[in-house]
Amino acid sequence: MEPDRMLECMEADDGLDRRTQRLPWRFVVLATAVAMLAVSWPVLGVGESFERLQGWVASLGLLGPVAYAALGALAVTVLVPAGVVAVTGGALFGPVVGTVSVAVAVNGASAATFLIARYVARDEVHERLCRRRGFRRLDGAVAASGPLAVGFVRFVPVFHFGVMGYALGLTAVPFGTYALMTGLASFPGVLLYTVGSAAIIDLLTGEGVSAPLVAVVVAALVAVVVVYVWARRRMRRPGGGRPDEVYRTPPRERSDP
Repeated sequence: MEPDRMLECMEADDGLDRRTQRLPWRFVVLATAVAMLAVSWPVLGVGESFERLQGWVASLGLLGPVAYAALGALAVTVLVPAGVVAVTGGALFGPVVGTVSVAVAVNGASAATFLIARYVARDEVHERLCRRRGFRRLDGAVAASGPLAVGFVRFVPVFHFGVMGYALGLTAVPFGTYALMTGLASFPGVLLYTVGSAAIIDLLTGEGVSAPLVAVVVAALVAVVVVYVWARRRMRRPGGGRPDEVYRTPPRERSDP
């Protein structure tokens, strides 16, 4: 990498800690959206429109979730929040089919964003991301912790899924390790969103929420919160992926000083 571009990244603002301090607001926004949906469901006829949409989706058979997985992967690749794709998938297809469809979508988008950043548009992605808050910290964390750092950003569903895929494509993590950790670590977040949204729809339609659905949502939420708090404290320790570490590129692209 050219010295001037390395200097640009070293001078970029690193605000991961400030960014994570704002993360609870995402849950406030989500709770507000759920409350607005509950109010508008009977009053504005949202429930009837949504039931018609569910009926149309069901009439597509297997094509429905397959098409949704493909469209969801494309949406996340162009930086539509993965949470939106997951919540919509759970609401449309239910907890089981919705979870499978969304899992395929987010993993497909994860692979696409990583490969685009590493092999197709590396310079363009680097130019945009090296100035983003937390990118230097992320690269340092991957250099220090490897798969654990990848697992952390994928396990906690508060980081922008698409942006993280592009950012991790610029680090030295191997694609196989990245894909494996993404598949394993993102699944609890997928469950939290899809099963949670399916449970809310069941509640709004008067079908009632089953105990297993509640148990899955609570278990996924507890796991995400515990890992988030633990990892955040760990990253604050000295050596936990400091932003002032040298930017790293895949071995094949490194050049001699």
